[in-house]
Amino acid sequence: MSTPESDKRRTVNINDKIAEELNRIANQEGKTLYSLINEIAVIGIDAYRRGFPLKDAVETRVFLDRVKRSRMILVNQDLWYTASGIAYRKDRDGWLNKAYEKAKWYGRLLSEESSDESFTESLRKMLYNLFWDCNEVQIRKNGEDTFDLRVFFIPEMPLQHASVVLRMVEGLLNSSGYAILRHTAEQGYLTILFKRVPLPDMQQ
Repeated sequence: MSTPESDKRRTVNINDKIAEELNRIANQEGKTLYSLINEIAVIGIDAYRRGFPLKDAVETRVFLDRVKRSRMILVNQDLWYTASGIAYRKDRDGWLNKAYEKAKWYGRLLSEESSDESFTESLRKMLYNLFWDCNEVQIRKNGEDTFDLRVFFIPEMPLQHASVVLRMVEGLLNSSGYAILRHTAEQGYLTILFKRVPLPDMQQ
């Protein structure tokens, strides 16, 4: 049974266009505007308590939907490392080239970015969202058009898998107009220095 305290309501000012859109959604969902706003607020509070903004949750869901439509699937980590290791040992060059070409294709998700700042932020989010064994991604500007990328994975990540990820990052960068100048691939760790270059000058 509700109490007078629980029935208290507060007036919140909302932009007219936003209010109209919320009202349209409420009608479409068969809800009242009041219940819809409360539902959104509860979800937002839950996201905040879990340590991420609601905006990040929405962006991640949109991103995952896009990569799902691009034929990506979730695979157990140990199974993936084992399968990747077998492919690497059996046909190293072929496996690395396949990783590169597939990453170039997925790079279309990044090529829409108009500035270096938006590109590097999208790249950071993509790496963090795509590679669930990734603990941290750092990107900082190292010159007028040069950037330093550091990717920290779990310590258990095999060295050969780091080489595969490196090749994938190269594909992502190349398809977006950037080239790797220098790199280091170690077990669970990547460092990459890359630079924006004219697309016709990219090496395939």
